[in-house]
Amino acid sequence: MGQLNYSRPKNEMPKIKGLLKEYKPHEQTIYSFAITPDRKYIITGSFDKSIKVWELESGVSLHTLEDHDQEVTAVNISSD
Repeated sequence: MGQLNYSRPKNEMPKIKGLLKEYKPHEQTIYSFAITPDRKYIITGSFDKSIKVWELESGVSLHTLEDHDQEVTAVNISSD
């Protein structure tokens, strides 16, 4: 799988203050994400072979799951 980047360049990002957050601490492109049903957390998967759990409102990174064998191309949330 080639490394395609579907994110917009910074100069093309909408200029609406407060609606977008930057989730920077991944070392490579965020490829997938999921938001918890209560809308408190976002989970991101990246080409850097890690998964991160963030507090959605503040953008604070809470947990990191590292050392996957390959890029994380999908994340999902289970009710259990």
